[in-house]
Amino acid sequence: LVVNVTAIGESNEAGLLLRSGAQPGDVVIVTGSFGSSAAGLQLLLQSGGCKRVSHSMRQEEWLLAHLEPWPRLGEATDLVRLVGSRGALMDASDGLGDALWQISDQSQVDMEIDLEAIPLNADMVDFAVSIGVDPYQWALYGGEDYELVATISAADWLKAQSQSGESFPFKKIGVVLASQPQANKFEMESGRVRL
Repeated sequence: LVVNVTAIGESNEAGLLLRSGAQPGDVVIVTGSFGSSAAGLQLLLQSGGCKRVSHSMRQEEWLLAHLEPWPRLGEATDLVRLVGSRGALMDASDGLGDALWQISDQSQVDMEIDLEAIPLNADMVDFAVSIGVDPYQWALYGGEDYELVATISAADWLKAQSQSGESFPFKKIGVVLASQPQANKFEMESGRVRL
């Protein structure tokens, strides 16, 4: 059995953001919150895969995040209209950590990420801790959140905040740095991660 899939589409007339577009001085931004899909998967595993088990409203949201993810196409389009082709963008369907790594690798830059700035749902954090899981493990490596990860210039970040204010769907979680050769490209120190 051979399955061959071809995706065809077209780029936005305002520009195209690639993984290779991050530059030192850029701001690292994300939509939504991370770890909800992993929490939903954990609920399914605990219930033997049965979706009919009664869950709280918040837990139902986690299940939906895992079973029926909603890609952020509108937010991606709005970002491209704001910045054109200046910056980098991808989804975090394989995990926030993977998306950050891919942008860093393709752009040949480093990033400094403030772990406390990564948006996490407070109830998800409580649930993870209650079963002995580090919530950042779910946020960074759980995957299937389908949120966006982008880098834009500091000037575009300020412009977006002044134009959109609180309605801008992206939150800053870090900065892009010039690449420095190092044996271990992943360093963690006092709540900040450099990769």
